[in-house]
Amino acid sequence: MKAAVADVLRRGDAARDGASSLSGSELDGALTMLKRLAEQVEGADCQAARKLLRSLDLQLTCSPPTMQASISRSALLAAAGLPAGPENDSQVDVAVSMQVLHRGGRSRMIFQAPQHEQSNRNPKLIALVQRAFRAREQLLGEAAQSLASQQKHALTRDARLSYLAPDLIEAILTGRQPIELGARRLHRVGALPLSWSEQRKMLALS
Repeated sequence: MKAAVADVLRRGDAARDGASSLSGSELDGALTMLKRLAEQVEGADCQAARKLLRSLDLQLTCSPPTMQASISRSALLAAAGLPAGPENDSQVDVAVSMQVLHRGGRSRMIFQAPQHEQSNRNPKLIALVQRAFRAREQLLGEAAQSLASQQKHALTRDARLSYLAPDLIEAILTGRQPIELGARRLHRVGALPLSWSEQRKMLALS
């Protein structure tokens, strides 16, 4: 169960859900905090792990052949250092395969490591999205007025990708984008449609 929860934290679902409203530095910071918490959960002994999981409002439901864990989304956001509103009052569910063995009058639960879908995470593509948010942050900052026109043009080209539809950004960060969508292709995209549905068609993610 620790491994399954740590995987949820490491993927950073809560931070990515709010990616469209975060600056580049805020997104990087939130993902870093969740990764550190994932390492703490994995390396903790039983007592420490129980305390960490309780801080995430973890609730367990045993229904062989699976153990269902529900984590508070608002608690995940808090762990990432992000604000949570009423719209985040939901749960992130994690299912872990289990088997109950009966021996000598005793029952023992055996948990199976979670099986993950094949991931197509592209580090260069992820870095491009993160760079887009950092570029937008620079353009919106007070120092933007002092930027040279050539530098401002380069930042504007990068920043436009920060306006991708939230589900497209999530697909890229989780490795669920089409295999043919690489950093070079995304960076060379011309005028980016304002319509999210048109963006999905352009990037073959509709």
